[in-house]
Amino acid sequence: MGIFYLKFAIFIFLSITVSSCMIHHTKLIVPDCPIDTAFCTPEPYLSIASDDTTKAYFDRNGYCYRIETVKGILSESDEFAISFDNSGNAFLTRAIADNHTILPLKRNALNNFQTNGKQLSDNNANYGFADFDNNIMVFAKSPLGMDFGESRIYSSSDYNSSLNSADIIQFDALPLDGYWISQPCIACSGDVILFASNHDTSYGGTDIVMSVKMPNGKFSAPVNIGRNINTDCDELTPFIDPKGNFILFSSNGRDNVGGYDLFKSDLAPDFCSQIKSGNRNFDALFGQAVNLGKPINTIHDEIAPMIYSHKDSALYYSSNQNVKDFKKQVFNIWVKFKVNDYTAPDAFYHEEAEISEAQTKDTAMKSPDIIEPPKPEILVKKEIIVKGKVFDAHTNILLDSVMMVLRKVPYEQPEQLLFTDKSGAYNMKLLTETEYEITAQKYGYYFDTKRLIIGNNDEVQEMNFYLPQSGAIRVNFPLDEYLNPYKHTLDSNGNQTLRTWQEELDLVAENILLAPDKIDKVILVGHTDDIGTDEYNMQLGQRRVEFIIEQLVKRQVPRNILIGRSAGEREQLTRRYNENIDTYRKRLRRVIIDKFYK
Repeated sequence: MGIFYLKFAIFIFLSITVSSCMIHHTKLIVPDCPIDTAFCTPEPYLSIASDDTTKAYFDRNGYCYRIETVKGILSESDEFAISFDNSGNAFLTRAIADNHTILPLKRNALNNFQTNGKQLSDNNANYGFADFDNNIMVFAKSPLGMDFGESRIYSSSDYNSSLNSADIIQFDALPLDGYWISQPCIACSGDVILFASNHDTSYGGTDIVMSVKMPNGKFSAPVNIGRNINTDCDELTPFIDPKGNFILFSSNGRDNVGGYDLFKSDLAPDFCSQIKSGNRNFDALFGQAVNLGKPINTIHDEIAPMIYSHKDSALYYSSNQNVKDFKKQVFNIWVKFKVNDYTAPDAFYHEEAEISEAQTKDTAMKSPDIIEPPKPEILVKKEIIVKGKVFDAHTNILLDSVMMVLRKVPYEQPEQLLFTDKSGAYNMKLLTETEYEITAQKYGYYFDTKRLIIGNNDEVQEMNFYLPQSGAIRVNFPLDEYLNPYKHTLDSNGNQTLRTWQEELDLVAENILLAPDKIDKVILVGHTDDIGTDEYNMQLGQRRVEFIIEQLVKRQVPRNILIGRSAGEREQLTRRYNENIDTYRKRLRRVIIDKFYK
């Protein structure tokens, strides 16, 4: 997710169930990513870019590497992954219209492919991220408009004709609903599958897990492959090289150049034999992950690393970095490959290559004993217009006089404050490459808020807002806590959002203070989970309510309109089918805020 820094991505924070997902700043259609992404803060990547793509490197070694977009398939549609079977045949995962599909490719050269437009899959589902071993293709598939947990992994031995009759892979002790599983990697003669999942064993976001084929033909229950690979953030798109020496994958939780970066981990000798014999000492089986560095990784997202089946000198991957003359920012397939003659970068050459060469020329004149830190990258920003309209979420009627507030993220004082005109329209000027939050508020409605980043290649953007007349705001708490809510608010699924509870209450207070004299009352109800006695939980729920009331009063909300009560454990939410008990209890521990007008 990763995931897979597509600009102009929107984060929705009110109690809305999101059916697609976010990868860093990327919104993708399933089966590419799960419904939720963990909030986390990776370490910055501080190493100097490799110079192996530069003229200076070529002059020293007689060869160098090129990084460029793969020709022949380059388009303004998202291309998320390229893969190769054991015979060297290539396959592309591409977004066509509203769904993802797998296309066979003809290889003209190491950096040039073409497709005849044939799809191996129908248009009734999303297909993607194929991998191959022992003449078997594995891939992810999910229905169009999928609900959470419906992405599954399939296999096919007759993949050259169609994937419509592929078999679903059965994993032991893995429920059919409730977990997202995708982006498979098959290895060890087809006996081992690694894939990305938000399985119970996840450290926080999506992790890479492993399953081994059992004597009955099914695959074992997925297990997390450990901290040398996985973090509290997201790990995606695993790939084991054809020789079995290392694993490549994408992560946004380590020392990252930008969004999702590519990483490498060396595998233990006889990795497959050890796995099949039952060795699960993953700290010994997988070496510590190392960032592949610049210029492969950029300030954008790099995902889906892949090495050509018979030649390990070419590394393919997908990146949503800017491509010249494209009107929008999309994922395209890139390749790094060895060349024996140096030619200047072409129009689509990797944006960091020239930075790398400049650094090489600069440091060549200095003492080799002096290692200087990398110079900060200069990001040129430009002004762009965001416009749209605001609607009543229930009637779809356009709303005038809606207050529109623009802030930079992290939360700062408003940059702009304006109101929609008689046609419900607004118009704002924003800087590119900057994260903003726009909030729409109007008396008699709840607020709607969105976060966005706009890329330098983007044009005028349209963003509409929908204000609900009714609803409720929640703040959730850890077990037995009433003074320290979870740092970030949770959505209705119990998934962490990017907004802190303080920011949420800031918006609630702003909304109330639009017309406090017209509000009859604001009801706050404190809830607990089912752990503890009824008496204890009633007291705990009341303490949570009193804490939130004090926080709203500090934000100038009149105390006389705030009415609180405790429900303890007596008004529990319905537990969803196969919902993890910890997630369920996290959803239960909450204070609900609702307002009523005179």
